[in-house]
Amino acid sequence: ARSTYGREIVRILARYGLPVYVAVVLNGFLLQYQQVVLAFFSSDVAIGNFRASYNFVVLLTLLVTAIVTALLPAFSKLESFSPKIVSTFYNKANKYTCMVIIPITIASIVFSVPIVELLYGAEYVSAPLFLSLNCTSFLLLIFGFLILTSVFNGVGKTRLTMNMNLINFVLLLVLSPILAPFFDVVGVIVAYLISAVIATLYGVYVARR
Repeated sequence: ARSTYGREIVRILARYGLPVYVAVVLNGFLLQYQQVVLAFFSSDVAIGNFRASYNFVVLLTLLVTAIVTALLPAFSKLESFSPKIVSTFYNKANKYTCMVIIPITIASIVFSVPIVELLYGAEYVSAPLFLSLNCTSFLLLIFGFLILTSVFNGVGKTRLTMNMNLINFVLLLVLSPILAPFFDVVGVIVAYLISAVIATLYGVYVARR
């Protein structure tokens, strides 16, 4: 009986954790893939500017990740409640997250030039544009970008989290080498924005259902 119980626990953990693991791996591979594509179609200077802008984006990502991680236990407690209660809590969580992140995002876009000049110097000419475009993805928080991950993981629907990341990854995989030859670094960033928008729309659609 104890052996059967142990196998059941492992099965439950695997069913919950494996999709989350796949999602994390796919998400972690995105930047590396972008750099591989840029190595074929872009100059070292442009890639350096891209990396410089992305380093600042990482700070915003860490802030959002901290909020998303903090929300996960709250959503996990709502698994047994009605969809209306989960929806109400999600709307409030998303609202307050936007109140923190959206002003920082807009400020980063508006002041991208002085931010880059302060951190790296005026020689990084293209970095402010790349920073502004990269930060645009955080505006998707208005539609639930990233917060949906806490919702799905919290209520045990980790496969939906994996699906969102898989959509994002596959679209980026296809679009980056198509857009990069024509638009260089901007094409790679736009490819990510398109993939993130479509993945977010999928998450919103599934969440509403």
